[in-house]
Amino acid sequence: KVIAGYWQDEEVQKRIASWMRTAVGIVESSRIRIMRVSDNMRNVAVTEGDKVEAQLKFGWEIDTYPVNEIAEAVKAVSKADIDALVEEYYSTYNILLEGRDEKEFRQHVAVQAGIEIGFERFLEEKNYQAIVTHFGALQQLPGLAIQRLMAKGYGFGAEGDWKTAAMVRLMKIMTEGMKGAKGTSFMEDYTYNLVPGKEGILQSHMLEVCPTIADGPISIKEQPLSMGDREDPAR
Repeated sequence: KVIAGYWQDEEVQKRIASWMRTAVGIVESSRIRIMRVSDNMRNVAVTEGDKVEAQLKFGWEIDTYPVNEIAEAVKAVSKADIDALVEEYYSTYNILLEGRDEKEFRQHVAVQAGIEIGFERFLEEKNYQAIVTHFGALQQLPGLAIQRLMAKGYGFGAEGDWKTAAMVRLMKIMTEGMKGAKGTSFMEDYTYNLVPGKEGILQSHMLEVCPTIADGPISIKEQPLSMGDREDPAR
């Protein structure tokens, strides 16, 4: 790409900066590694794809690990490390008990702290920049843990969706430090309303939303989850 103009001109700088962010995305894409916890969800073909072709065309490496291997990494986290992270949670976010027992609430939050630490250590040790989770041998579905990992720059996709996980990672890298950037998060569009003047999107997967797109104070709450057959996750 050729950009002509005076180097101190604001418009020229914007065009060069835009090109540079695209270049950063291409470089990151050529080496991105995605860790899949278990396989994609049954009867959800949209989350599957040709992983070999993705590595050939984009450079993405997509690896799968059994849930029990990840669960062991979570189990190995010490109580001291979990307690320290829970304290960080309580000092950083508002706590919405909403009638729940305070002790039980904190215990549920501690489960997510263990998942966050275990996942992050596994990702760092094996050099992965994105993660895909699934129902499995964990006490709770990863909610707060995944939200926090996304806020740190990791890509994420649910139900085996490694394509979305890679794209979230790329968008986070490409928009890092961008003035006025609104944040990047995994989300699932369920239904579109295309009526002119009334356009809207009904979105789902509210368990895993990145805090970087929050508009206002961030809170932790716990609600039952109708799928996965696990205890109420903190989010």
